[in-house]
Amino acid sequence: MYDSKKNTLTSIFYKLILPTTDSDFRCFIEEVNNLLDKHPKIIAKIEEDLNFNAHTKKNLRFADKKIIEYMTLLLPNFTVDEVEQK
Repeated sequence: MYDSKKNTLTSIFYKLILPTTDSDFRCFIEEVNNLLDKHPKIIAKIEEDLNFNAHTKKNLRFADKKIIEYMTLLLPNFTVDEVEQK
């Protein structure tokens, strides 16, 4: 499908390098591409949201670790090497 509004270099690239069949997936990709063209800051917002969720989950893991350490009794004459979690 040739779109005369797009520049020739982009059209050649998509026709030769990234050929896709006319499918629902192609429609989805084109819709995402249009969305990115209209709202270029959306990727940064998505990354911020992912980072926030990752930090939240990391804090929960540390809280769980502290609870488990508190609830677990130490065995006499037994040492465990700590492994730092990332």
